[in-house]
Amino acid sequence: MVQGTPQAGEVPLIHGTPSTLDDPRAGQGPSHIPPKATMPSQTSPIHQQQSAPSSIPPKATSPQPLPSQTPPIPPKATSPQRTSSGGLSRRAVLTGLVGGAAVVVGGSIALAALSRRSPTSPVSSTSNATPTSTASSPTQAPTAAATSAPSPTSPPSAAVGTTLYTYNGNSAGVNALAWSPDGSRIASASSDSTAQVWNASTGGNAVIYHGHRAKVESVAWSPDSNRVASGGADTTVQIWDPSTGNHIYTYHGHSLQVNSISWSPDGKYIVSAEQSGNQGSPVTVQVWEAATGNTIVTYRGHTDGVYTVAWSPDGKHIASDDFDGAVKVWDPTTGNTVASYNGNGTWFCGLAWSPDSQRFVAAGTDSSVRVFDGSSGNVIYSVIIAGIQTSIWAPDGKLIAAGESGQIELLNASSGNKVNTHHSQSGNILAVAWSPDSKRIASGSSNGSVQVWQAQ
Repeated sequence: MVQGTPQAGEVPLIHGTPSTLDDPRAGQGPSHIPPKATMPSQTSPIHQQQSAPSSIPPKATSPQPLPSQTPPIPPKATSPQRTSSGGLSRRAVLTGLVGGAAVVVGGSIALAALSRRSPTSPVSSTSNATPTSTASSPTQAPTAAATSAPSPTSPPSAAVGTTLYTYNGNSAGVNALAWSPDGSRIASASSDSTAQVWNASTGGNAVIYHGHRAKVESVAWSPDSNRVASGGADTTVQIWDPSTGNHIYTYHGHSLQVNSISWSPDGKYIVSAEQSGNQGSPVTVQVWEAATGNTIVTYRGHTDGVYTVAWSPDGKHIASDDFDGAVKVWDPTTGNTVASYNGNGTWFCGLAWSPDSQRFVAAGTDSSVRVFDGSSGNVIYSVIIAGIQTSIWAPDGKLIAAGESGQIELLNASSGNKVNTHHSQSGNILAVAWSPDSKRIASGSSNGSVQVWQAQ
């Protein structure tokens, strides 16, 4: 419960319950496998979503010089060892945090509200995409027999907290989960070098994508549910058909591990963020055209590897967090920084916007869940949950799901008060996804399992 009434400038505290590269899979195409869910007793054209026009112009405006008044960067938190490939395993980061002492966050929160920053000049003349017709592409997946995409289904009738099924198709840790916007399917990204899609209601009709040559860190659906983007340690973002597993094209705009991906709400653009390297390579966040792979904006506001990137539902802003403890809110049309938060050494392991684009939530390595004002970067409240791994806002805006070791806390999004605790599968909960109707949750574990259960 909230302790007392916060004074001006204070953040209320709410206390809750305390890689390396895999071998290439050359010649392996997408495959269809029998359902791997355990039940409890009881290349085609890219479809553009016809929604409101994007605010992103064909070419970004010319950048301005960085201001000299940029606040100093806080000391780095002690970090796990980087992998031999120069990237830092997100799974290793999260697993290493479990069992650490909870740090109570109180008093005033230092806020670094930066003047606007500008990225480097946008690249629009050269495409970074490798089309599926390029036979020499090492990441292209051969064509597989088509299967019909499952139709959207109503959630099963079950009591809150009931486990509906467990999907066991991944042979290594699940690093990311995404529920399709039409509610019919779930996608996972795994350290077994695959991305997988299956029927959200049954756990069956799985399609496995083998296009990546190393562990897959991120996965995201297009707003029309017709395409999936996945990124990982092979430095690529790959676009593919979730119904067949057929590769569409590969984006080559990064030289380092791709940690996170997000689509613009209109489906025309994708933002992708990369990990830091050992040899002083610049860390970038790229905004690019989903249809062509042309880079529109390169954002350079981070000084260390970017963990999460998220496009606001209204399309106006992008939020990103890094391993230096910085959280940035910036304009996707120019790359100018709108607001910045200094975590003073605390990393944020996950970030997600509220459905109204007014706030966003992030899980900190100091065992905190912070809710921020989306326009100013000010912390609205902070909740202490020991061993927190990830957090995500429910589509209906009412709840926040926060994953920790072996369980998930459901919080009231307005107050931060704990609503319910779900004891999920064993292992560390590295990924959480809400169904579009906010009734079910999928949780991914370091043991490779995905559990789907009734949340509301």
